[in-house]
Amino acid sequence: MTILEFFAVLNGVVYLGFISFHKRMGWIFGCLSSALYVLICWQQSLFIQSGLQFLYIVLGIIGYVNWNKQHEISIYRMSLKMHLTLLILGLILSLFLGKLMSMTSQDLPFLDTTISVFSIVATILATRSILENWYYWIFVNLFSIFLFAFQGLQITAFLYAVYLFGSIFGLYNWKKMIQSNTQVLDQ
Repeated sequence: MTILEFFAVLNGVVYLGFISFHKRMGWIFGCLSSALYVLICWQQSLFIQSGLQFLYIVLGIIGYVNWNKQHEISIYRMSLKMHLTLLILGLILSLFLGKLMSMTSQDLPFLDTTISVFSIVATILATRSILENWYYWIFVNLFSIFLFAFQGLQITAFLYAVYLFGSIFGLYNWKKMIQSNTQVLDQ
C-alpha cells in the first residue's frame, strides 16, 4: 500500500459515510478519492478504471451541485422498465467496450468495463437521488473487490468491501428516509 492509496481509501470511506446519510459534503471527498485513484489505476494498467475515476470527479461535481439545489431531502424511485433498459444497455456497452479493450494490454478487460459502465450508471442515479443506485453499487462493489485484489491492490479491495457494506447500509438508510415521500421516475 502506498500513501497515495491510503489517502484515496480514507477519502472514499468518508465519502460513503456522508452519501449514506444523503449529505452533499460527501461529493467533495468522493472527488478527492477519485483524483488519487486516477493516478493509482493508471499505474496499475487499469486504464478504463483510471478514466472512470476521472469521470467520477465530473459526476461528483454534478452531484454536489444537484444536491445543493434541493431544499429538502427528496429521494426518488425508478420504474422496473427503466431498470431493464439500463441493464440491457449497460450489458451491451460492457461487451462492446470489453471487446475493444481486449485488444490492448488492459488487464481483465470485460470485468473492468462492466464495473466501469455500471459504476457510471450508479453514480448518475446517485447524483439524481434515485434509491436504486444502491443496488447497482452492491453489484459493482462485489466485482470490484475481485478486480483490485487480482491487481495486488489489497487495501483498495478492502475499500470496496467497506463500500459493499456501506452500500447495503445506504440502501437501508435511504429506504427509511423515503417511507413517506416517494416518487417514481418513469422515463
